[in-house]
Amino acid sequence: MNGVPEFEVLVDKLTQSFAITGKAKSTLNNYLRCLAYVETTLVYLQVSNSGSSVKFSPLDTLYTR
Repeated sequence: MNGVPEFEVLVDKLTQSFAITGKAKSTLNNYLRCLAYVETTLVYLQVSNSGSSVKFSPLDTLYTR
């Protein structure tokens, strides 16, 4: 989640929305997991199209060392 600052804003908005509407926490977690996969894929595609010679894994955006 540290790769795209807007993702944190989205997480906050969805968390608030789910709390207001009374949806289950597990549903929120499933939504966020799917959004994280989309975000990771988009970051991967952007980097792979940049022509960089540095090897990149989409997992690099999910885990910090």
